[in-house]
Amino acid sequence: YLPSNAPRGQENRAAVTRPLVYWHSAASWSNLELLRYAEAVANGAPNIQLDQRRITNAIRMMNWFENILAFFGSPQLNIQGLFSPEADTGIQRIASGGVFGSSTTEADRELLTREVKLILRQTEQELIPDTIMLGTETWLYVNDKRYGDATADSNQTVLEAAEATLRKFGIKDILWTPEVGWSEAQENRLKAHGLPDAAAEKFAGGIGGNQDMVVMKRDASVLEMVVAKNRVMYPARETVNDRVEARMIQGGGGKVTYRPQGIKTVTNVGPDPPRTDNTRQGHHP
Repeated sequence: YLPSNAPRGQENRAAVTRPLVYWHSAASWSNLELLRYAEAVANGAPNIQLDQRRITNAIRMMNWFENILAFFGSPQLNIQGLFSPEADTGIQRIASGGVFGSSTTEADRELLTREVKLILRQTEQELIPDTIMLGTETWLYVNDKRYGDATADSNQTVLEAAEATLRKFGIKDILWTPEVGWSEAQENRLKAHGLPDAAAEKFAGGIGGNQDMVVMKRDASVLEMVVAKNRVMYPARETVNDRVEARMIQGGGGKVTYRPQGIKTVTNVGPDPPRTDNTRQGHHP
């Protein structure tokens, strides 16, 4: 890593080849469908713009796949994600030592600040973290759980009690990031779309089906997403047997980590959501 003020003539440049993957998506509809919806709209139905809605859904699926690469990578393609094995990324994984809600709310507050302090001690001012990412269950807990006991009559949540300290430490954003924590609903949706059980559980969030937390300096000097091709719509829509298809393509390569010291993944922070599948209750190893 060279500082940004390094003279151009002194920069050492070398070509770097990274594995890339491209993915397609398409939205389709028939002219008959459009005619039927137009007739329904003329009779008072809401105008849902069927063609645009299906294009939007196709784009959403492409963005989801980009997120999957960014977080989970692809071992088969040698593409790394944020949650790829520590040996590959260098990003330290730290056991939480206790999940949210298992002890006092002060312990909850300290769980939010602990790894921020760890990065500050290890790197001092060079890699001051500015972002915390929380999965859905954790996000809901810290924004809903009141700080203190019942007699304290506190109006602060756990997150609000930690925010003043976190701001002093340099944290600017505390983000709700669904990919950081496992979701049974998401796992079931992926299975319904035909993904094998193991892949559905992996892509449903977190590491090993747990609720995790990421503390990091969100900066291109620390890590970047690899973009092979921004999403592009094909120049023309194809019509075959009265069915119209709008196609699009996008490409990426997961993410590349330059300075793993600026990122910490805290594993199994909880709280653990109830699981309807009783054979899988409890934490994953």
